[in-house]
Amino acid sequence: MLTIQYYTPEERERLIAEFADKFLIEERNIAEGNFLVFSDEPAKPPVQMVTVPKAEFDAIKNTQKELDAVKEESKELKLAIAESAEVQQQDNLENQLAVAELVETLTNKGVL
Repeated sequence: MLTIQYYTPEERERLIAEFADKFLIEERNIAEGNFLVFSDEPAKPPVQMVTVPKAEFDAIKNTQKELDAVKEESKELKLAIAESAEVQQQDNLENQLAVAELVETLTNKGVL
């Protein structure tokens, strides 16, 4: 963070233009003077506190747990599908090889 004091509105505007590559995250107008605070990262929004009835809070918490469980199950299902597709592809290759060997055997015996 970079804190710079300014004395006039013109100087304030000049500093903002000069540090345009940074984020102006705060302006302090206090007894000691006027200050601009710049940062390389944008300011984080303030945490907002709310009051919620306990039953509603518990319901939200349970819903979040259920959602987390569904996400985990989804990951497991995606993995199972990928494994199944891999096994199916291997089975298809083995079947094609078996058919090719059968055709070769029948051709060599003069059946085909």
